[in-house]
Amino acid sequence: MTGPRAPVPRLTTDHNSDIIKSTTADPPRLKAGESEEIMNKYTVEYKSGDSRMNPGVSVDYMLVKIDDVELYAEAIAQDESATYDELKASIIEQARKHGIDADTLIFWYDVN
Repeated sequence: MTGPRAPVPRLTTDHNSDIIKSTTADPPRLKAGESEEIMNKYTVEYKSGDSRMNPGVSVDYMLVKIDDVELYAEAIAQDESATYDELKASIIEQARKHGIDADTLIFWYDVN
């Protein structure tokens, strides 16, 4: 399936028997065997700040909360792209360990 199904226009009559076009009709029904999954997306924060593990040390970190699960990774700031890749890999690994589909995560450089 390629995306949400749009309402299908249909002709109906009102109480005066005037023909009107309605676009509020239900979308077509799914065929047998088809399923429509809605996948929530979660934005992963990518920021700088104080370390949780070593207070007073400046780090880059990624953080995302999914229901009751918090995924968090930090690294001492170095080369930005190297730090980003390291943190992203850590978040994806944590997501897998918690049974979270990595495709539901939206990373900073993936959208900006």
